[in-house]
Amino acid sequence: MDIVFPGQPVEGTIGESNLPSNYDIVLYRGDYLEYFLELQDDAGTLNLTGYVPSMELKTAYDEPTGIEVPTSVVQVDGVNNIRIYFPSTLSRSLTGDFYIYDLQLSNATGDSRTFLTGDIKILSQVTDR
Repeated sequence: MDIVFPGQPVEGTIGESNLPSNYDIVLYRGDYLEYFLELQDDAGTLNLTGYVPSMELKTAYDEPTGIEVPTSVVQVDGVNNIRIYFPSTLSRSLTGDFYIYDLQLSNATGDSRTFLTGDIKILSQVTDR
């Protein structure tokens, strides 16, 4: 089931004045996957200095603890991007076929904002490595 917030198309604009955008991910179990996100608003690229990204996977919203996905702020062509990295060891360890996630940024005072949310479908591979 997709969650698409009112007024937000799937894969819509990501910015601090918007509700979280929905983006679904398909991941082959055992593969690595890497994304780089540049967050923008009407004024341009958001300044991510001092912000810490975090992302967790869960099988249900009321699950008490999630599975942490490595995230960081990195420079890509001189612009702050959020790097989301699913290492092979993480995707290989996922036993379920379906997860939900969200991506949040927190500042030094502890305030957080959710920018991205969606489903993750895990597909089995034929080759085991």
